[in-house]
Amino acid sequence: MSNTTVLVVEDEPAIVELVSYSLREAGWTIKSVGTTAAAWDSIAHGKPDLLLLDWMLP
Repeated sequence: MSNTTVLVVEDEPAIVELVSYSLREAGWTIKSVGTTAAAWDSIAHGKPDLLLLDWMLP
């Protein structure tokens, strides 16, 4: 899975760290952003293989 990229969209830094750590340990490449606008920008510059999205972003 070393070429698999996950975009984590979450506004709580502690949750980002926990999720990112777990996925990195499993061999995934992680990119994280804290807003939906940043997520759209990130996706526009390269689509991730998987998107993990906070359901209740402000």
